[in-house]
Amino acid sequence: MALIRPEERKVLQERLQALAEPVDVDVFTRDTRLFVPGRECPGCEETVQLMRELAELAPSLRVHVRDIDREGELARQMGVERAPAVVIHGRAGGRVRFVGPPFGYEFATLVETLIDSSRPAAADEAGAAQAAGEVGTAGDRLSQALAYLDEVGQPVHLRVFFTPT
Repeated sequence: MALIRPEERKVLQERLQALAEPVDVDVFTRDTRLFVPGRECPGCEETVQLMRELAELAPSLRVHVRDIDREGELARQMGVERAPAVVIHGRAGGRVRFVGPPFGYEFATLVETLIDSSRPAAADEAGAAQAAGEVGTAGDRLSQALAYLDEVGQPVHLRVFFTPT
């Protein structure tokens, strides 16, 4: 049974047409064919199914299903500690991780993150706005914000936790 209802498929397909470039998505799961205490993966099969259904709607989504136990080193490199996890690779070189099935309120955030990840780096957009002589635009404010963040001088690991209420 499909997770995305037929009436939602059309809306999602139209929304995903906003993908500017292909987006790579890694879905980390656990093999659930054999029950091993402590290695359960509730939501893994549904997460894989959801991401595959999205990829059917948008061929530029490239979904790679990975086993967190067999590809542990790759999971660690991507900051994945538990499954299921969805890692979206952005054109700007960053990654966004969703831990747990991205259902409910998180689904809309997932779709918008996929679209945002397909766009060029924000710095490129800010540079284009400045080159065009646009002052006081969103690109100008973005340029100022990026300059401010550069002053930090080291990478920052930001985690955002949210749950539906």
